[in-house]
Amino acid sequence: MFQSLLKKLHQGQLSRQEAKKLAKWLKSKRSDRYFSDVYDRQVTQDDATEGENSGLSPKQHESLKHTVLQQLDFLARTQAQPGKLPPAKAFTPPKWVAAASLLFLVGLGLYLFAPRPTPTPSVAQAPAIEWVIKSNPPGKKTLIHLPDGTKVYLNSESTLTYAKGFTSNRQVYLEGEAYFEVAEDSLHAFTVQADSLLTRVLGTAFNVRSFPEENLVSVALASGRIEARVKGSETTELLVPGEGLALSKVGNRAVRKFDADLTTVQYWKEGILHFDQVSFPKLIRILERWYGVKIEVKGNIPKDSGFTGTFKNRENLINVLDAIQFSESFTYESNGKKVTITF
Repeated sequence: MFQSLLKKLHQGQLSRQEAKKLAKWLKSKRSDRYFSDVYDRQVTQDDATEGENSGLSPKQHESLKHTVLQQLDFLARTQAQPGKLPPAKAFTPPKWVAAASLLFLVGLGLYLFAPRPTPTPSVAQAPAIEWVIKSNPPGKKTLIHLPDGTKVYLNSESTLTYAKGFTSNRQVYLEGEAYFEVAEDSLHAFTVQADSLLTRVLGTAFNVRSFPEENLVSVALASGRIEARVKGSETTELLVPGEGLALSKVGNRAVRKFDADLTTVQYWKEGILHFDQVSFPKLIRILERWYGVKIEVKGNIPKDSGFTGTFKNRENLINVLDAIQFSESFTYESNGKKVTITF
């Protein structure tokens, strides 16, 4: 229904009653999510079509989205004031407002960054977003203190990205794994986006995992309460401590709740290397990430067996490999950052 109202708005055919209805919707959080999701899809389509000729960087995409959403909020506040509505039956907004409202729908995303005449002084231009990127290589884990007081334990081979003005815009983007201890702020929700999984909280502790080579992205709640949903969906799952939510990255991208093993979740944060019936191929990948080494395997890798073990903080790789040899028959050679395992 609101798509048709936006179309009427663009064509200058919106009635006074329809304008009030649209203004009310534009002021809701639901409309913010709608335009944000539609814009993301539009950018993805544009990038796929243009390939290397895409005109906007990821930072510009986010800045553009922020600018347009600000303009939509301006439109909502303007329409909500009776004195601003013209007496004619059809409500015709300024051209820049109509264009901003339909950027997502008609593919005019480049409009705000293209050369154009000086805008009307009343139009506030959103400042470019400055990004802070924290990234760990294999073998390194860090504790990050965000400006709002939130603690983030960032795992190896993981990247955390957030806006420099973080206190008022508590949204972060994660690739890899991180454990969050979120500072409470009843006025500003804290949101983590990992792949297409969005997790929203006010103050709590939880773990998010989304490594590129894994087929699942998941969140596990340690304390408090969180809301989690898939980007582009209106369905929200509420989690309580001990619950987790997993999203499949392949196929129909199914979502499921599960009972989270909070002990295992805490292990990596505390520097404890833990395995619970882990297959050998997965074991090798974990060791590479944990110790920052490259492991080459020669011979036939056992596929059906699983390894279980727990190693205290700072346990060296040689001791771990010696322990694994008790369950699997192999030899190994270690040379700096390269390890060769032979079956």
